[in-house]
Amino acid sequence: MASDDVSETTKDLRDRGLYDAMCALSAERVPGFEVRFKAEDPGQKMLAIFLKPFVPDYLTRFTTTLYPRVYFPTRSYVEDHPGLAWKTLAHELVHLEDTQRRPIVFPLSYLLPQVFAAVALLAVLAPWFPLTWWALAALFAALPWPSPWRTHWELRGYAMDLAITYWTTGRVSGGAQFVRLFTGWSYYRMMPNEAHVKAQFEECGRWLAETGFPFPDHRAPYEAVKDLLDSSQLPSD
Repeated sequence: MASDDVSETTKDLRDRGLYDAMCALSAERVPGFEVRFKAEDPGQKMLAIFLKPFVPDYLTRFTTTLYPRVYFPTRSYVEDHPGLAWKTLAHELVHLEDTQRRPIVFPLSYLLPQVFAAVALLAVLAPWFPLTWWALAALFAALPWPSPWRTHWELRGYAMDLAITYWTTGRVSGGAQFVRLFTGWSYYRMMPNEAHVKAQFEECGRWLAETGFPFPDHRAPYEAVKDLLDSSQLPSD
């Protein structure tokens, strides 16, 4: 067997081990934690129909967390890309623990301001209460308005990606590779101000370089993943 093949096999075994360890860590820290797959889930398929105009590759590209479950696109995605899968689980663990810490604030603020569009449903009462026609004005909330709250929560998730890079390679990244996700349609243009997003990621990088963690507080999920990597007998990148 060629040396490159041996190296690839070793890396694959390491990544599979880290994926299994991340699943165990998530189950330990999040009651009811479970990994599921969008391709096998009727609810996720139905949700994809509504999201298709905005996120056409929702089923095939994105991993989604709905507490306490993490939905990968397919089983083969995890099997073929264990290195991406364990890092994705680490990212999603941040969202899961943020939900535990703020069980009402997290889901509501994540959906703001678009969640106000639900008020438009009151218009079904218009035949009996004509004034409820005005509820249709709430549909304006469904437009891609900026969402500083969703930006905050996703910054915490992607900061885990930056932290893993730092812990495993010693390199501090400014997060430039994630800026387009925040400003584009992947998260419904949650923060179109590119300079603001860059500044937020750069601040995470400064904290990583100075303290080893991307934020000064609410470090629990980052500390847990770092401990996992430190205690693992598998070599890091």
